[in-house]
Amino acid sequence: MNRQEKSPFTGQREQAVEKRGTSVLLNYNIRPVGCRFMTAREVAEACGVSISHAYALIRQMNKELKEMGKLTIAGKVPRKYFEFKVYGG
Repeated sequence: MNRQEKSPFTGQREQAVEKRGTSVLLNYNIRPVGCRFMTAREVAEACGVSISHAYALIRQMNKELKEMGKLTIAGKVPRKYFEFKVYGG
């Protein structure tokens, strides 16, 4: 059974899908917290900066990761590394 519900968190419509007897909410615009990589938009929101500045921060962090011999993805940064750099650890 499908039904539409208004999300109090995003202001967007979510689809409630009945799957195996349980109702599961799906929102395709928000990434799960467990995602390993952060996008520039997420970095911008976390730091309170513009998206273009967030890309500059990501480039800097990816440069540091490359110098350590790690593989990187352009425009994304590992969530754990971001949290380490921003919040310490």
